Amino acid sequence: MDFNLTEEQMAVRDAARDFAQQILKPGVIERDRNSQFPER
Repeated sequence: MDFNLTEEQMAVRDAARDFAQQILKPGVIERDRNSQFPER
C-alpha cells in the first residue's frame, strides 16, 4: 500500500492548516483565556 499523499491531498491539508492557524486559532485562544464556550 502507498500511504504517501498526492499533490492534491497535500494542497487540501495545507489549506486546512492555514485556515485553522489564521482564522480559527485567534478566536480559540481568546475564548480559552476568557473561559467561554461558543453557543454556535
